[in-house]
This record gives sequence, structure tokens and C-alpha cells, in this order.
Amino acid sequence: MKNNTLIISTGDTPQIITEFLFDSISKHKKNIYDKIIVITTTHGKDLIDEYLLQGEIIENLGSLFSIDDLYDDFKNTLDIILLKDAKGSDLADLRTNEDAHSEFLQYFKVVQSEKINSKNNITFLISGGRKSSSIALSQAAILYGESEDQIVHVLAHASKWNDKEWWFPDDTSDEKQAITVFNLPFIGLGGFIKGVDLS
Repeated sequence: MKNNTLIISTGDTPQIITEFLFDSISKHKKNIYDKIIVITTTHGKDLIDEYLLQGEIIENLGSLFSIDDLYDDFKNTLDIILLKDAKGSDLADLRTNEDAHSEFLQYFKVVQSEKINSKNNITFLISGGRKSSSIALSQAAILYGESEDQIVHVLAHASKWNDKEWWFPDDTSDEKQAITVFNLPFIGLGGFIKGVDLS
């Protein structure tokens, strides 16, 4: 039986993680992801550590859905991968063409590894990080993804963008707390292209 993996590009807005999980749990009545991979910078990791791992946000999300072990489940399934520059140093931000090139290769390698080694069903959440991050993850999904995979984008109300006091709706009747998840059409070539190594 295949596992469900969530691969996320994120940077300054770790809120996309809880926004998407809120939507997913609302639909499935549980956390369906056995593995959550977040690809980010050192700054993005610091925000995840501060708000999601050390804070009470995930616990509060679990309480909303009466899932007592959501925090432990999240912590145990979370794998944070730090982006590196061409010299192998951790990136705090992407500022050069070389950084973007290195970023693309890292996204490709992560997705390739998951599809070839784990053979998981993958949801690619492309909402966070630099625009190059979203493009890199989308292209990796197209190159290695298959028909059972999906590319998604989560969108919150404009008043909630980058609001560190708001992480998911607590009143679904409030239109300013509405979350929209777009399931984007794509053609996954992973079932047709085998063994492609872009390193």
C-alpha cells in the first residue's frame, strides 16, 4: 500500500502548512499524510521551529478537529530539508542565479528520490517560498510525478496574508477566514520517463 507524502515549498509563510492541513483534515476527517517534507531556507526553518514545533498552533489545530495526537503525528512525520548554495552552505535566502540553479536541482533530487525509492502518492504544495521555489517544485512534479499525484495551491483571504496571529480558520462562516485550495491540472511524466538524472 502506498503512503501519502506532502512536499511543500515554503519560506516566510509557514502558515500555508496549517492552512492546507486544515483544509485536508476538514475533507478527510484525519491527517492522511504519512510524511511531510518541507523544503526551505534557514529562515523558513526558524519560523517552523518557532511557531509550529515550539508553539501550540498544531496542537490547537488538532483540538479543533478532536485529534489528540496531531502534534506528535506532525512532528514525527516532518522532514525539513534546507536549501544549499552551490558550495553546499545552507541558504538563508535566494538572491543569485546560482542560488536558483542550485535550488532547482535540489527540488528535482528530492522529488525523484521520493518517487523512485518510496513510490509514494505525492501532493505538491507550491504556495510558499520564492517564485523560483514554486516553479522548481512544479517542474519536478511534472518530470517525476504520476497520475495519482497532485499539485495544489492554497490561498487565504488577503487580510490574512503573512499574519503571524492567524494560522487557520476558527470560524468557517467568516468570509475573511475562508481558505481555497486549487487542485492544478498537470501532466506527470514519471510513468513515461525513467532514470532521468539532472545532476
